[in-house]
Amino acid sequence: ILVVLLFPARDQAYWHILTQLFPDRAQGDPDWRTKLVAQFSREEGVRVLDLAPVFRQRAMAGEQLYFRLDRHWNPRGNHLAAETILEYLRAEKLIPPPASAES
Repeated sequence: ILVVLLFPARDQAYWHILTQLFPDRAQGDPDWRTKLVAQFSREEGVRVLDLAPVFRQRAMAGEQLYFRLDRHWNPRGNHLAAETILEYLRAEKLIPPPASAES
């Protein structure tokens, strides 16, 4: 089974800050690229997990998910991605549930 993972760029996660700094961007859609990929994938019957909503939610809560000097996730961002992907795979029953502590 194929799942397309859509990873948010830093500007997608921190869009609320960018639009404050550059009000002319407020009319734009930070997710237009990923929406195109998601739409195409779904039309082709491929599952999609877009991480942008959860990253944006955490970014708006003040979490630093990317390194300040480059555009890569920091350890917190990597953990959030891994946690979100694991939850999705379990919810979709694409991996078995965790083994009980008694096993």
